Amino acid sequence: MMREQLEEILASSNERGLSTAVMCVDLDNFKSINDTLG
Repeated sequence: MMREQLEEILASSNERGLSTAVMCVDLDNFKSINDTLG
């Protein structure tokens, strides 16, 4: 699902001459951060 959406966004951006950036973050022990900060 995410890949299909990304492909659509990239194609749309390319057609319009726009730049696109993608950032993926993998945090260890994210549950404790989420529980503390919400």
